Amino acid sequence: MDRPVKKQKKKKLCMDAALTYLGTRMRSEYEMRSYLQKKQYREDEIEQTIERLKGYGYIDDLAFAKEMIRCKTAIRPMGKRALHYALYKAGVDKDTIEEGLAAYPDKAEQEACDVLCEKLMLKNGTDRQGLAKTQRALAARGFGYEMVSKAMQKRSGIEWE
Repeated sequence: MDRPVKKQKKKKLCMDAALTYLGTRMRSEYEMRSYLQKKQYREDEIEQTIERLKGYGYIDDLAFAKEMIRCKTAIRPMGKRALHYALYKAGVDKDTIEEGLAAYPDKAEQEACDVLCEKLMLKNGTDRQGLAKTQRALAARGFGYEMVSKAMQKRSGIEWE
């Protein structure tokens, strides 16, 4: 087998591996690049594959960010801080993260915080220890201090500091 045919075959295998990886869910450019590097494809093959996938619209970090935000908030209420971290971990650049999070309105985040706060307060109780535990749990889910305070005050009637 001569070299050009072998090179074409490797490029096709790289593209096939990328499409298989995309078969389960959307991926960021960083995730795709890491996956193909782990599969030990050459850098030029990876670059060509990623450019083709971008051309087809299969890799789009902004669409990935918006979809990830939609999925994560539908399954489990999360604040913008936790979403920001999840996107950062997936290799999405800061500007794209900010643009994606702009589509997640503050009102929806506050509603998610309120619902989760109510659920946690039922579970943890409304005594001092229970309220502190609820506050920590909400902060761990990425909700900001003011948002948590507002939700806790609404649910407990106690002025939260």
